[in-house]
Amino acid sequence: IIKRLEKYGLKDLSVSRTKLDWGIDVPFDNNHKIYVWFDALINYVSALGYPKDNKFKKYWPADAHLIGKGINWFHSVIWPGILFSAGIEQPKHIVVHGYLTVNGQKIGKSLGNVVDPISLIKKYGVDPLRYFLIREIPFGEDGDFSEEALKNRINNELANDLGNLVSRVLTLVEKNFNILKKSELDNKLTSKLDLNKINEYMDKFELHNALAEIWKFINEVNKHINEEKPWGLKGKELEKHLYTLLECLRVISILISSFIPETSDRINKQLGVKLGKLDECKFWLVKEYKIKKGEILFKKV
Repeated sequence: IIKRLEKYGLKDLSVSRTKLDWGIDVPFDNNHKIYVWFDALINYVSALGYPKDNKFKKYWPADAHLIGKGINWFHSVIWPGILFSAGIEQPKHIVVHGYLTVNGQKIGKSLGNVVDPISLIKKYGVDPLRYFLIREIPFGEDGDFSEEALKNRINNELANDLGNLVSRVLTLVEKNFNILKKSELDNKLTSKLDLNKINEYMDKFELHNALAEIWKFINEVNKHINEEKPWGLKGKELEKHLYTLLECLRVISILISSFIPETSDRINKQLGVKLGKLDECKFWLVKEYKIKKGEILFKKV
């Protein structure tokens, strides 16, 4: 957009077209129809009842206008121009995403490489597909899809890192306690979570980096279990480590809820807690856990 503006500058925009059989007539010339990219953009505010409707006052300006790069010009130049002229506030952010390719090729019917997301969901599930697309592709850029890469993410990160973590922690707790009450925390582990960094990534719409940072903490929890070997501990020391691990799972379930919500819900049900809010991404909150281990979160492909 910036390069195009530098090269051509801003010129008057014609908001009508001739030689069209469809569209809204220009009031003073029936040979002209309103240009669709003028008319359609206005719907963002007219649908909210601009200027007096409470819906408009509640929802505008938009926090983020999420669009594909093919319609960037209309939303980044024409739409702001309309808003400026009408004295309406601009959206707070315009977030532009890229296109998907398949095995390095542009997707097209003629190439026969169209990917059906519904069939992928039936085969692998909604959450794994959501996770893959967010984690694999830097948000805002073009990205490549391959089923092999999807399988690798499912097996290595969802099944191994997260699924095994939940399973092994809940197995240990069920084996040793009917109810695990609030105990001392192992701050050496909980301090490994960098919420500020996750917040910074989310504020910049770097969803892939935010998810990578969450996974960094998941791997720290797995590492902690391997190093501390809680299955060999007893008494207060065992309570301390298992309570800390359950609190880690609860916080992780909050952090992943926007990315893989069904998985978050399944973790919460096994922990016996409701999904917490973002301001509950703190440790040492739950007074007691009565867990009920369920099926593994992800089956390996």
